[in-house]
This record gives sequence, C-alpha cells and structure tokens, in this order.
Amino acid sequence: IGDKQGEGAAYGNLGNAYFSLGDYPKAIEYHQKHLEIARQIGDKQGEGNAYGNLGNAYFSLGDYPKAIEYHQKHLEIARQIGDKQGEGNAYGNLGNAYFSLGDYPKAIEQAIKGSLILLQIQSPNIRQVLNILTGVCQKTGVAAFEELVKTSCGALGVDYSQYRSILEQGGVFAGVKLSDPQKALVRTFSSAALGNPQAIGEVEQWVTERKEHKDWAKLAGVVALLLAGERDQAVLLDPSRGLDEIDTAIMGQVLATLHSQLEQTGEDQIQTASKIQPNAEPAAPEKEKEKNPKKKSWWKKW
Repeated sequence: IGDKQGEGAAYGNLGNAYFSLGDYPKAIEYHQKHLEIARQIGDKQGEGNAYGNLGNAYFSLGDYPKAIEYHQKHLEIARQIGDKQGEGNAYGNLGNAYFSLGDYPKAIEQAIKGSLILLQIQSPNIRQVLNILTGVCQKTGVAAFEELVKTSCGALGVDYSQYRSILEQGGVFAGVKLSDPQKALVRTFSSAALGNPQAIGEVEQWVTERKEHKDWAKLAGVVALLLAGERDQAVLLDPSRGLDEIDTAIMGQVLATLHSQLEQTGEDQIQTASKIQPNAEPAAPEKEKEKNPKKKSWWKKW
C-alpha cells in the first residue's frame, strides 16, 4: 500500500527483536533499512531513533567508537526537532560508551548533560544515567570522582553543590559499597580520628601489615593520627612525609580518598544493565543479554 513510514517502523521493530535475541549483526541490518527509509521520507524522529538503535547495537558488539558516532547523530537530530527525551537518552548512551572506553571525564560530562535534561522532563531514564556516574565513582574512588564532577560542572556552567545533591538523592555514592571487613576498617579509622587510643593502635598495625598498599595506607594512618592529635605518632609512622604540608583543610578529603581506596580493594559490586533505548517505535521489551558477556554496561535495568 506504499506506507513507507509503516515499513520503516516495521524494520525498526524487527531490529529491536533481533537485538533482544542478542543477534546484533541482524539488528544492525534491519535498523539500517529503517534508517534509509526514514531519510527518504524525511522522518526525522524515525531517523534519530534508528541512529540510536544502531549505536546500541554497535555498543553491544564492543565497537565503542562506532557507537559514539551513531549516538552523536541521534543527539544532533534530537536537538534539531526538540526531542528532549531523545536528547537525554543520547547523552546517556554517549556517556556509557565513553565509560567503556575508560574516558571517565568525557563519560561524566555526557552523563551530567543527560541527567539534567531527563530530570527536567521527569524521565525515569535518569536512573540509568546516574548509574554511569556510580560506575565512574567505583572505578576512580570518591575523592577523585568528585574532583572530576567539579571540573565538568565548571566547564558546563553547572552549580556543583546543587548537582551533588542530585547525585546524593540519586544514590550515586550509596552505590559504591563496602564489604563488612572494609566497613569495620573504616570505623576503625574514624574512631582513631576521634582519638580512641585502641583504634590508633589498630591503625598502626593495619598499616604495617598492608605492605602492598604502603603509600596510601601510610598517608591514611598519618592523617588519622593527626586528626586524633597524635602528631609524634604520625611522624614515627611515616618520617619521610612533610607533615607541615598536610593542611587540616584537606584531611577530610584524604580520608575520603582512603575510603575510596578501600572500596576498590573489595569485590566489584556494581551491577550490569541495559542501554537506554529510543522511544519512537514500539520496541520489544529488552531483557538481559547472556550472549557476548564481555560487553558490559554500568547501567542498572529499570
């Protein structure tokens, strides 16, 4: 009957079905056909969604640069037509791809942009984007993560204190979990910082035993002892460190770095999850992929 838009949508749905089955090359074949028809008839919404679906398929194949190329095209079209949902999704998918490439500053930048848009339109997909930031926090440690976020917020003209409240409400920091032994160790350091003599002794013993982490462990012990007012003990623990250079204003930050290092020594507890799918065509529900297990996303499935 010559319904080109319906034909394109059918190709898109077939692509989604093959994607859900884990047959990514076949999904690409059908999403490419959808893209061709959408471009022929000037269907910008369909074109943008086809780009997004192609980006997701290439991501699942581990071709992150190709995924970025298609998600960038999706982003451009979404911005042209005022599709805020698509724009937020595209930023999120770009953040996920950059995260997988290990480019954490770029991943954070894209995730901040996407989360602010999705928050504005009250989209539940904001959860998935915030999970990217949880993944970065897990990889870099809390202190380093906060510095990266501060830098990105400054470059984007975003108020960091306000954005940090979004991260807290979204559970980004809560997603970085400690095992029970690590929690006990953090409590020990905290207790030492409050001047508990027994805890201070435990800190010294822990630092002595953990030779493989001696650099940051010693620093952590020094800071804990200084906070406890035990300057002489701090000097004995690490005579090589210039204690005069450790300003009290940064002690809390150093302790936060210690906590993040403790987190990284434990088991990786971040859950894998799916990518954000465009919403133009009704898609088959996405399920967890068992094929291609090496290709992970840090987004939680909602």
